[in-house]
Amino acid sequence: MLWFFERGGRQARLEVLYLDAYKYEVRFVDAKGVEQIEHFRTAEDVAERQIQIQESLAAQGWHHTGSWKL
Repeated sequence: MLWFFERGGRQARLEVLYLDAYKYEVRFVDAKGVEQIEHFRTAEDVAERQIQIQESLAAQGWHHTGSWKL
């Protein structure tokens, strides 16, 4: 799944990937194009991290643009 965020004309992207059994990835690309990748073993851990990132972005004034994409 893919989410886009915007703040002050800049954009960021959050991507959650299911790679294989017990293998998930969270990719975050900030407004400068710097990509951070984190690996997880459970869907619960990925979901928790996704929420943490989204809440952190919201607290910093970032807003969702559009709906999530598959």
